[in-house]
Amino acid sequence: MLDLGCNRGYLLHSFSQHESFSGIGADLVPYYLKDARRDYGHQFQFIQTTSTTIPLPNSSVDVVYTIDTIAPLSNPRAGCEEGYPVLRPDGLFLVHFNPWLYPHGSHLEDIIPFPWAHVVFSMDTLLAAAAKLYDSPHYETACYYLDANGNKKPETEMNLAQKPVGHFYFGTERSESRKGSRSNQLA
Repeated sequence: MLDLGCNRGYLLHSFSQHESFSGIGADLVPYYLKDARRDYGHQFQFIQTTSTTIPLPNSSVDVVYTIDTIAPLSNPRAGCEEGYPVLRPDGLFLVHFNPWLYPHGSHLEDIIPFPWAHVVFSMDTLLAAAAKLYDSPHYETACYYLDANGNKKPETEMNLAQKPVGHFYFGTERSESRKGSRSNQLA
């Protein structure tokens, strides 16, 4: 199984808590892979990709999945096409992402269970609310916000209060241009 855009390997680890499998995590970001190898390298292989290549032999994996990796790509089709050569015949390629024009397009649905929040509130407001919710004792922590020992990572490590990369959160510029609007006053 190949996790394309594995980040720090938390999904591979979470899936392995319920099913035994051989897994490979692939990502572009070297420091994500460093953390993944530190936390889960004893269990999985982690490889660095480029935007155009996956350094695995053709027909070498049964399942490729990618979660929230396709949306920020400048060429999503090319990103998906890179996964197919490594699939074995009759393999599965599973793609999950929330486009901006989707109820949970802000990619904060695991913290803010409010559909269309990114349409109503500015990104600054969403991130501030996410930081407060995350620190709440009532927040049930998603698997990727847990460290290797299963403890909730500190909010400061999650960088929820910092501004996201503009191209990732489509429409951020439009939302932030509403300075003085009701949604900005709610922050």
